[in-house]
Amino acid sequence: MVKTRSMKLNLGFDKIITYLLALFFFVLPWQTRWIWHWGELGGGFWEYGSKCVYGTEILLWVIFVFFIIKRLRDTNIRMSLLKYCYIAILLYCFVFFEISNQTIFHRIEGLLLIFVIFELAKKQYNNITIYLTSLWLGGVAQGILGIWQFFTQNVFASKWLGLASHSAFEGGANVIEFAGGRWLRAYGSLGGANPLGIYLAVALVVGLFFFFKTKKQYSLPLLNATARQGNIAILVGQSLIFVGLLLTFSRGAWLAALVGILSFVFFIGKENFKKLLPILGMFVTVILIIVGLLWPLFSTRFGFSVRLEQQSVIERVSQISDWQQIFHGNWLWGVGSGNYTFALFQLHPSLPYWQLQPVHNAYLLILAENGVVVLLCCFVVMLLWFRWLYKNNRLFLPVVLTLLVSGLFEHWSVSLFPGIMFFAAVVGLSLISKEQKGF
Repeated sequence: MVKTRSMKLNLGFDKIITYLLALFFFVLPWQTRWIWHWGELGGGFWEYGSKCVYGTEILLWVIFVFFIIKRLRDTNIRMSLLKYCYIAILLYCFVFFEISNQTIFHRIEGLLLIFVIFELAKKQYNNITIYLTSLWLGGVAQGILGIWQFFTQNVFASKWLGLASHSAFEGGANVIEFAGGRWLRAYGSLGGANPLGIYLAVALVVGLFFFFKTKKQYSLPLLNATARQGNIAILVGQSLIFVGLLLTFSRGAWLAALVGILSFVFFIGKENFKKLLPILGMFVTVILIIVGLLWPLFSTRFGFSVRLEQQSVIERVSQISDWQQIFHGNWLWGVGSGNYTFALFQLHPSLPYWQLQPVHNAYLLILAENGVVVLLCCFVVMLLWFRWLYKNNRLFLPVVLTLLVSGLFEHWSVSLFPGIMFFAAVVGLSLISKEQKGF
C-alpha cells in the first residue's frame, strides 16, 4: 500500500514537472524581469553588467526544485552521490551568485535544463512531443505578435510582458529606410528583430517535423488534434510563423531557415518528399504575397544603396576589427564570460552606451570571452553531438543546423538568458533518441 502511494506521488510529480516545463517552453520568449542591480557603462544602461531575475527563470527553478524532490524520493538513489551533486549545484548557484558572472550562472542553468529534459524524456517518452508542441506554439504566438507590430508600426511597452516601447522614428530602433521613410521591423517580445528571426526560424523547422509526423498519422499534443486536424492546424500556425519571420527582415535568420528547410527535405529522402508538398506550397504562396506587397522593403535589404544598409555593413566590419583587437590580447582564456562589452569600452572609452554591443557572431563572441581552449572543447563536444544525432536522431538535425547557422550572424543564443535557455532547450530535445515514442 505504501509502495502504491509512493508510485502515485511520483507520477504526480512527473505530471507537474511535465506541464511546468511545457509552460516554460511556451513563455520562454517573454522577457519579464526584475532588475535588482542597474549596470551603467558609457553614460547609460549596461545590459551585460546589470543583475536581474527573469520571470521564466523563477519558473525554471520551480521545475528544478520539483525535479530534485522527485529524485530524492527515489529509494534507489536516496543514498547515492547524486543528491549531493544537486545540493552542491544549488549552493554554488545561490552562494556564489553575487561574485560570479551572471552569464556563467545562466549557462549553468542551461546545463541543468538539458539534464532535466533528458532525464524526464527517458522516463516518459511522450513528454518530448508535448515539449516540442509547446515550443512551436510559442513560435506561433510570437509570429502573431510580430505581424501585429509590423502592420501597426508600433511596439507597445509593458513591464508585465517584458516589452519595451519602440518606434520607427527613434534612434537605435530596428528599421528599414526607403524613399525617405522608416519602417519598423517585427520585434516580438525578444527585444530585437534578429533574435525574433532566430526564434521563428527554429520554430518553423520544428513545424516541419510536426507536419511530416502528422502525415504519418501522428496526433498533435496539447491541441488534442487528430492527424487530419493537425495538418490544418500546423499549416495555419506555420503560415503565421513564416510571415512573422519574413517581417523581421533578418537576413541571417532567413538564411538559417533556408538551411533548415533544405536539410529537412534532404534527410526525409525522395520517397517522403511528397508529404511536404502542401507546406512547401504554402511557403511559396506566402512569399509571393508578402514579398509582392512589400517588394520595395525587401529589395532594400538586398541592396546597399540606402544609408542604413551601408551603415549596417560598416558597423559589422567595425565589430570584426574591434573583435580582432580584443581577441589578440586575450586569445588563450578570453576576457571572461559576459565581459566583452566592458573590454570594448576599455578599447574605446568614448563610445556611447548604445554602441557597446557584442560582436554579432556567437562563435567569435565565445572565442573572445572564453579563449581558444574553451572553443576547442566546444568544437570537440559539437562533433560528438553531431555524430550521435546523425546515428540516433537524424530528423532533428535540421532544427539544430538552423540554430547553429543563425549563430554566424547573431550573439543572442550565447549572451542573454532567453537565448541561452532556448539553445539549451534545443540541445536537450535533440538528445532524445528516435526510438523513443513520438519519434
